[in-house]
Amino acid sequence: MNTHRVAPALVATAAFVLPLALGPWAVMAPAGVAAADAVTAAVVEQDTQHDDPTVGHMPPTTYKGGMSDATGKKVIEAEAKRLGVTVTWKHLNVAAGEYAVGTNKIVIDPDARRMKEADAKTLVRHEVAHYRIAKTCGRVNPPIVGKRFENVADAYAHLYVGALSYRGYGWTAADQAIAAKLKAGTCMSGQTTKTVSWAGKKFSGVNGSGSYTVARGAKMTIIGPTSGGNVLVRDAAGRTGYLDPVSWAKATSTVTVASTGQVFTTVAGGKYTLARGARLSVLGNWGSGSALVGDAQGRLGHVSKDAWAAVTKTLTVKVANHTVFTTGAASAGKTVAGASYGLVRSWDGNYHLMRDGAGNLRLVPKKAF
Repeated sequence: MNTHRVAPALVATAAFVLPLALGPWAVMAPAGVAAADAVTAAVVEQDTQHDDPTVGHMPPTTYKGGMSDATGKKVIEAEAKRLGVTVTWKHLNVAAGEYAVGTNKIVIDPDARRMKEADAKTLVRHEVAHYRIAKTCGRVNPPIVGKRFENVADAYAHLYVGALSYRGYGWTAADQAIAAKLKAGTCMSGQTTKTVSWAGKKFSGVNGSGSYTVARGAKMTIIGPTSGGNVLVRDAAGRTGYLDPVSWAKATSTVTVASTGQVFTTVAGGKYTLARGARLSVLGNWGSGSALVGDAQGRLGHVSKDAWAAVTKTLTVKVANHTVFTTGAASAGKTVAGASYGLVRSWDGNYHLMRDGAGNLRLVPKKAF
């Protein structure tokens, strides 16, 4: 957790010195933060389970030479504002400060106002390091960080946010190297950038990045694992969020629309009628009888597979005046003796799904043949 703790009324001993007494810090997921705007609960659980509750208890003697409450409040809030975050004041159990995951807020224990100025700024800078790492990588513990995310946050803060007055969790050269990679935008090994081929999927932002519909040609850097079928990505504007990887998927096949009047429903919520002869890239299944497809303009949507289903044979009407229906159950006239239909498949016990000469799909009574 990245938790500085100011523990009032603890018994002081000479063995506690400032560098040891001022750690840890903490990462928290505040109540009310929507799942789409925060790291997953599993990540929060990982954050907290790696805390060392034995570190960070500050004896009262460390307040000597510290600021007054009023001055400390001004210093901490000004430092937070300078670094792009806001402060919420709250008494914490084992922490002097926490980063509220999925926001631009840090939570500071009011007792921290009595720290020395340099130490109070160190507290803020550590929390800001968590915030900036999360902004870059979508989470406080990106894949390249592992369990040492607090140590790496210390290293990141010292290198890129502002010098620390003490080594809270401490860091190694390896932690500094990882911090440098994070600063450069590398969040995981083998990080790759994809170009969106199929427009329409929703980018669900985390850490205040917002959500929007992704356009064709957008660049997305994969920065984390899959969650609920979506991948953690960073867009060209530096926003982090989750996106369905079908957005850049390769087609399993290409088909030509043979039936007229078929509706293409985009994943973004629009609809249009497909022209006969239109080419579609099949990307997967969509429910029963439909496919997830991309059109020639790069729009992602779903269409009935009957739009391109092959005719298995041609049948000639023998009995006239049977009612023919559209697939929407509207009347489409009567059968005419000698007329030909292409058989697509059996619809039910009484009707065939057939394609007429104009490419219209029709439900024709089996007894007409």
